[in-house]
Amino acid sequence: DKTVCAPAKVLKIAGDVATIQLYDDEQGGLYGTNDFLQLPLSQIQGSTSADATHLSGVENMIHLGDFHLGAILHNLRVRMRSNQIYTHIGNILVSVNPYQNLPLYTPEITAKYMKSDAEFTSPHVFQLAKAAYLEMLQTSQNQSIVISGESGAGKTEATKLIIRFLTDYTSHGKLSTVEERIMQSNPILESFGNATT
Repeated sequence: DKTVCAPAKVLKIAGDVATIQLYDDEQGGLYGTNDFLQLPLSQIQGSTSADATHLSGVENMIHLGDFHLGAILHNLRVRMRSNQIYTHIGNILVSVNPYQNLPLYTPEITAKYMKSDAEFTSPHVFQLAKAAYLEMLQTSQNQSIVISGESGAGKTEATKLIIRFLTDYTSHGKLSTVEERIMQSNPILESFGNATT
């Protein structure tokens, strides 16, 4: 037996059986009127209410009306299905590995995050890198970006993207000797990443 988090609408409860209608993430609504499940109440233990206005996903999960495991997983699933792999929880960036190449790191996207105010852009690893860099300049304090995850989650790739963005942002397209050395250190970073994974 496995526990599953799935958004659904409880249509009726008769005795110890609940009739539910599942929410279809891909279509953005409830499944058809004939797509019902009847489950014993004992199998839907731990069910929680959800704010229906957030079923289509939010960029920052602090705006979820109901903050619980099911709501978090649903939000990440909905965003992932629309190729929005980055989501905020406050100032924490959650990234879901899509296991495919997405057009999220093109020169146009990079330029967008270089030019725009970080507060008004969608969640992105470039937004995080820029915010850390600007905070370092404003406060004259060291900044850290902690990248954590399971093996294969994309930690090394995220590190490379941050380094690439910071070198582009600080060099304005012209790499200095120091920046060239940082970019050439990627194989070393990968070996550390692989050694600690």
